[in-house]
Amino acid sequence: MSGVTGQAIVDAMLQGERDPAVLAALRDQRIKASAETIRKSLVGNWREEHLFTLRQARQSHQHYEKQIAACEEEIEKLVVRLEARVDPEKKPLPPDRKRRQRRAKSKMMNVKTGFDIRTESYKLFGVDLTQVPG
Repeated sequence: MSGVTGQAIVDAMLQGERDPAVLAALRDQRIKASAETIRKSLVGNWREEHLFTLRQARQSHQHYEKQIAACEEEIEKLVVRLEARVDPEKKPLPPDRKRRQRRAKSKMMNVKTGFDIRTESYKLFGVDLTQVPG
C-alpha cells in the first residue's frame, strides 16, 4: 500500500471505482507485473465492511506519513544547530561500503530539502554511523 501503484489503486477504490481494468491501468510503469495480472488480482466483491476498514487504513497511513514528514523537518532544524566535530571539506566523508545503503540513498536524503542525514551525523560524531555493522 505504500507504493505509487498501490496508493493510486486504493484511492480509486475508495472513490468508487470497481472496474479491475481501470484500476489495473493505474499501475506505475516500473511495476514488473503485467496489467493483466494486476487486473485479475483486483476482482473482488466490494463488501462495505472491507471498504470501511480499507478507508480507515488509508487514512491512518496518510496521517503517519504526515507525522513522519513533520518529525523529519524538526530533526533537520535541530541537527544543523549542533556543533560539528568534523568538517567534511577538510576530512571528507568516507565512501559508502554497504551495498544495501547505496540502493537506499534516497532514504538518507530528503529530496525536498536536500538534507542528508548521513553527512550531518558524520559532522556531529566524526564517524560514518551508517557504516557501523548491525
